[in-house]
This record gives sequence, structure tokens and C-alpha cells, in this order.
Amino acid sequence: MRKRTLAREIALKVLYAWDISKEPLEECREKFWHNSNVEECNDCGYLFVGQLRDTSDRPAGACPKCGGRTSPPEAGEAVEKFSDFLVFGVEANKEELDRTIARHATNWTLDRMATIDRNVLRITSFELLYAAEIPPKVAINEGIEMAKKYGDKDSGKFVNGILDKINKTEKRKTGPTSE
Repeated sequence: MRKRTLAREIALKVLYAWDISKEPLEECREKFWHNSNVEECNDCGYLFVGQLRDTSDRPAGACPKCGGRTSPPEAGEAVEKFSDFLVFGVEANKEELDRTIARHATNWTLDRMATIDRNVLRITSFELLYAAEIPPKVAINEGIEMAKKYGDKDSGKFVNGILDKINKTEKRKTGPTSE
């Protein structure tokens, strides 16, 4: 998995926990990183989040893709940095992001949306509106793939429709960069 793809998935997990638990965002982030770490397979190069308290059948230090040995990657810091950029960017702009999403989600209110879909839309809308260095096609494709992976069977289409409208009608804003 690519670094930024993994970072987006981590951001989704943190924002999901924040949305569901109503705990402070920093607390949700700290809980995630207290229980998880980024690992890389020494054999196939697969990058993934491993649980520090792993309860799966996978042997400790084994890649879930090929079974090879893993170690903390040099990329771990970059993954955490980009994830934080997304998480705190969404938090700082949440009200505007939610208004933008609501404006383009015909016949839907944010509270009626699935929590996964809502947070995928927030992350990707943040990228579309504030992260000028990320091409819109990349952001949209990553959002759709997250929705397909973590949402229900129609999430990919639902998210795609709203993101396409946002991309076509909204102007990019000046804001922080992920660099």
C-alpha cells in the first residue's frame, strides 16, 4: 500500500472514532497511535497498520499479504505526518466542509449519511479544497476506493457523485500544505 493511501485510511479511522465517540480529536488520535504502528514487509514491501496488541491469527511480525517478516518502516513518520495533516485539516475546516458537502448531497443531510461515507467525504473534500499539491483526480479516486473498502455496497457511487459535483463547482482555497 502506498504511504498516502495508508495515511488516508488512518485519518478515516481517527475521524470515524471522533465522529462516533464525540471525544476530543487529539484523544482519538492518541488512542489510535497508542494501539497501532506502521509496519513494512521486508519481503514484498507491503505497508500496513499493525496492532501493537495484535489479536489476529497472523504471527507477530508477519506480513498479512505474503507472511514475510516485517519491521517499522522509514516511511512511518511520513504516513503519520500526512494523516495528521488530513485529520487536523478536517477538524479546522469541518463546518465549511460540512456545508459544502450538504450543498452537493441532493436529498441527503449529513446526519443521515453513513459515518464512513460522511468522513470519506470530509477528507476528500478537504483535499479538493485545501491541498493544492494533490491532483483532484487522485483525491477523488482515493476517496472512492476508501468508500468501497470501508463503506457499504453503494458507498463508492454515492461518494463519487458528491465529490464530482464539489470538484466541478467549488474553488480551491488557500490553506496549509502537506509538505
